[in-house]
Amino acid sequence: MPKWTPTDQKTPYLQTQFGLQQMIKELELAGRIQRELLPQSVPQVPNLDLAAGLWQAETVGGDDYDFLPVDEGNLMFYVSDVMGHGMPASLIAVLNNALITAFMNQYRSTEEILIALNQVFHRKFSSEFIMTMVMANWNHAINTLSFTQAGHYPILLYRAEQNQVELLPIGGMALGMVPDLSARITTHQIEMQPNDIAVLYTDGVLEARRDHREQYGMERLMNAIVKNAHHKSANTIMDRVAKDIQSFMGGAPQQDDMTLLVAKRSE
Repeated sequence: MPKWTPTDQKTPYLQTQFGLQQMIKELELAGRIQRELLPQSVPQVPNLDLAAGLWQAETVGGDDYDFLPVDEGNLMFYVSDVMGHGMPASLIAVLNNALITAFMNQYRSTEEILIALNQVFHRKFSSEFIMTMVMANWNHAINTLSFTQAGHYPILLYRAEQNQVELLPIGGMALGMVPDLSARITTHQIEMQPNDIAVLYTDGVLEARRDHREQYGMERLMNAIVKNAHHKSANTIMDRVAKDIQSFMGGAPQQDDMTLLVAKRSE
């Protein structure tokens, strides 16, 4: 075997550096694609003010949300969370986003869409790539929010008249765990009164940490919603809650993706 010269010895290093640079570029491109799939604007719908934000722990991640116009009287929206984060989770999130867009042409209910999604996930992915989701539909003619759960955290509903937050029903099962989800999920419906607020979120919000032990948690999130519910704008409420989470974390690094979606019933 020939002996390497000093020039030869540099070659593996240069190849490694090139590979790292290429990987970084591809991650940045993947992140840009994923961001472009998110809504570029918030839809204007009667009687409901909307805002949403997604803060990724890495360049790409497993959280996703979208707004989906159904017809003149209805708007669907959802928040989903793939187990884990980084590139593997982002691939599932991107596929989920595309499938829901396609299924909108076939199905007209949140329940039907989740059942169809589950069938694809169960066929195509192993059980380690599971995803939770809550999908809601706003009907502005009767001011009702109907929603279907797939193993996700409960929607938080601020009732303006009582000045308190309640947890809406949970249920269902994470997507991809069983072949058929139809017997395991239920759609609920609530009427939102003026100034009521619905908040959808992912577990990264509750699990935000400021040290190795203490998490932000449900109680702090509920208190932050009550504290900021008087703001007229859903975007302001979302921004203030996000700042409360950031303040709690201090300088601690973000460990997981965080998504917030705020829907406030107009006066």
